[in-house]
Amino acid sequence: MRLRRFDEALVIVDEAIHLANGSGAALELAELLRIQAEILAEKSQLGSHCAINAIRRSLEVGKQQAALAYQLRSATTFARLEDRQGRDHGARAIVRSI
Repeated sequence: MRLRRFDEALVIVDEAIHLANGSGAALELAELLRIQAEILAEKSQLGSHCAINAIRRSLEVGKQQAALAYQLRSATTFARLEDRQGRDHGARAIVRSI
């Protein structure tokens, strides 16, 4: 059974993102942003725009770090979010490019 504690999850992830940015140890930042996008997308349709922004940031961070695994995870999450929305923001092209 899923508890749907989205607000609590967002607080925790936001804190982790803040710590990763502030400490200079941003190794996991791409994954944290991807998780944030997943939570925002699940929380509500209103969060879908924020989710797309978070996943784009995740992709950017993964690319800057040359972290192919994080890029691929973020790109597949992006494609899944697009599929749910019935929109095309270019995620499939991103997956093919990785």
